[in-house]
Amino acid sequence: MELQLWRDRRQVCVDMSENPNGTKNKAWLILLRMIDDLTMNGMSSDESDLDDDKRPIYRVRKRSWRAKVITEWMIVIDDFMNTTDSSGHIRAGNPPRKRVRSNDAPVSRRDPTVGCPKNYYRNEFLKNLNNRALKELKVAKEQSIPTIKYQS
Repeated sequence: MELQLWRDRRQVCVDMSENPNGTKNKAWLILLRMIDDLTMNGMSSDESDLDDDKRPIYRVRKRSWRAKVITEWMIVIDDFMNTTDSSGHIRAGNPPRKRVRSNDAPVSRRDPTVGCPKNYYRNEFLKNLNNRALKELKVAKEQSIPTIKYQS
């Protein structure tokens, strides 16, 4: 699941990074780099369940190490993935799976992605690491992340 989610999010960023007039959209290029930096391991996992109509829904597990702004951008990318392509057309193919986020979601047991820029990690997460764990995380220098001003 995480590999497919990473591929889908990456494809949204690739598609959206080119404007209709052929110029590059720098914000989407930054998001593409962010998805590449996070790798498949940086994607959240899901727990499957059935809704009242017996249709599958997927409850998103929290990636407790990820900075809030990164999670916010994942939601934005997912909204684009679930609706339109870069030209504003409805995406072809099967409808995306329904992913439900909640404040009381379980925390993923997977390790954080190694080597991400410092601002991709929650400050509290980094502060709670001992020196050895911090060294093993191989935190990179901060990277630019677009400011979020989006409502789905």
